[in-house]
Amino acid sequence: MSALLCSSYAALAEGEGLSPEQERYLVSERGSRDCVRRESRNQRYMIARDGTQIVGVVAVSGDTIAKLYVDP
Repeated sequence: MSALLCSSYAALAEGEGLSPEQERYLVSERGSRDCVRRESRNQRYMIARDGTQIVGVVAVSGDTIAKLYVDP
C-alpha cells in the first residue's frame, strides 16, 4: 500500500507543480509504511485490485472517506 501511495503522491506533485521539498515530504513521510501503519489504527483501508496489482485504496474513518487513491 505504501508503494501505491508514494506513486500517487509523486503524480500529484508533478501534476500540481509542487516543489521538490513538498514532494519529498509526501513521498517519504505521508507515504511511508510507518505512517500507513499509524493511520490504520483509526481508519479502515479497502483495497481495489486488478489481478495481483493494487490499483486503488480508500481509507474510511467512521462514516467518512478519509483518503482515496487511484493508481495513476
